[in-house]
Formats: sequence, structure tokens, C-alpha cells
Amino acid sequence: MTSPTKAGIGAWLLKCNPNRWDLPRFIRDGHQTIDRWTINLSSPRLAVGQPVLFWVTGPAKATPTPGLWGAGVITGHDLSVHSCEEHYWLNPPSDPRSSRWIAVDIALFDSPIPRPVLAEDPRLHDLQIFRAPIAGNPQPVTAKQLKVIERYLTPSDTATYGPAAHARAIVINEYRRRGWSVERAPDAGWDLTCEHRSQVLRIAVRSADQITIGRAEVTAANDPHWRLVLVNDGVLTEFDGADALKQAQPVTYEIRLR
Repeated sequence: MTSPTKAGIGAWLLKCNPNRWDLPRFIRDGHQTIDRWTINLSSPRLAVGQPVLFWVTGPAKATPTPGLWGAGVITGHDLSVHSCEEHYWLNPPSDPRSSRWIAVDIALFDSPIPRPVLAEDPRLHDLQIFRAPIAGNPQPVTAKQLKVIERYLTPSDTATYGPAAHARAIVINEYRRRGWSVERAPDAGWDLTCEHRSQVLRIAVRSADQITIGRAEVTAANDPHWRLVLVNDGVLTEFDGADALKQAQPVTYEIRLR
């Protein structure tokens, strides 16, 4: 389920040095997602919606285990505010003259993929993180390499950068561009909570090839602040709850046995 990207790039690999950013404490404090990260200033402009892989560096047998710890998508770039839970930085982020910040939506895996597991796969011997581990951040992962890496991931792992995540990233970027603050709201009957001054919108996001909503969304659609936003080739179409339900047709039925 590799997402289509430009110039043969399947994903961008973002590196985390746990000697500089306290990933173990971040996880102990209950965090499961990362919403921004720092990259080299000279890095190419990364496209919103492109997949990213979150890679933890370190020597063999280090703690935390070096390897692949998460995945997600790019949701924006060139941020002027660089928080990313600033109190978790053991050393300050890189000099702003040599780095910049991007917005991301990265979900940490339940279990990381240890570096040796991937390094032993001959199909990944040319992965840049193995050939030149101290090279720039981010590093490119080809579409072919990403397909190999996906063999080690669960469906929920790959969903973090699949079509639904890609559509969500486009909506996040667009609403932030309009001046709204945007927060994820999984399992609530909508995907994003957007606020602008006294206004609040609760947005369910769907890609053009996945225009279905469940019981939670149907219930939430009765809220006048609820919206359904469809993303088709980067174009956003918005429906309020009444319009969405008016055009909805049941496709499954629950059978209750007495």
C-alpha cells in the first residue's frame, strides 16, 4: 500500500538521536504521536502527504533499541515555532541557521522494528541509513525499499501513511494555512478538531476512494459543528452534517439475534 510520491521517493526517513531527544520519557508520559520534527535546512522541500518513517539511531544494543519506531505523513513545512515537546530535548535542537521544522503526523509503533532485522534483509542493503548513517536528515527511501519495509509492518502501521492519512494531511495543512489550529481527534466520530477564534469545527476526513462513514460519524453529524471533508486530487469539498446524511446510503446492516 505504498503511497504514490514524486521522483521515485517512497518515503522520507527522519532520524531521532535519543541522546538529544528523550524518546523513552516521551513514551512513558503517555505520548503516542509526534506532530513536528527538525530537518536539515538544505533538505529538499517535502510535499504535504508524503510518507515518513521515524528512525532511532544509536550503537548496537543501545537503549532505546535502534531501528524503525514509527511512521506517518508530512502535514506542513517551514514552521516558525519549534516545540515538539521542548522539555524532552536533552540538548537543544540544531542551530536554526542549519535546520528547519516541519509538521508531521507520526504514530509510534507498538513494537519497533530493530535495526538488525532490516539490515539483514539483502533487499535493503542499499538503504541510505545503512550505507551512510550520519548523512543528512531526512534521508530518502525509494518506493521499492518502502515496499520491502512494509513486509515487516502491520496493517495498522502502514495505515499511518496510507490514503486516509494522506487525505488527512492535506486537510490539516489547508486549515492551518487558513489560520485554524488543528488537533487530531481519533475515535470521536470525527478526525480533526479545528478552532479559529470562537469557531469550532469537527471534521471527518475521507479520500475520494473511501467515502464511507460509520455509526460514530452518523451520530456526530447531528452536531452543527460537524463537517465531512472529501479530498480528491488535492481538492477539498466540504459538507455539513445534514448534507452528508442526506446523500448517505446504508451499506451494512446489523443483525441482532434474540
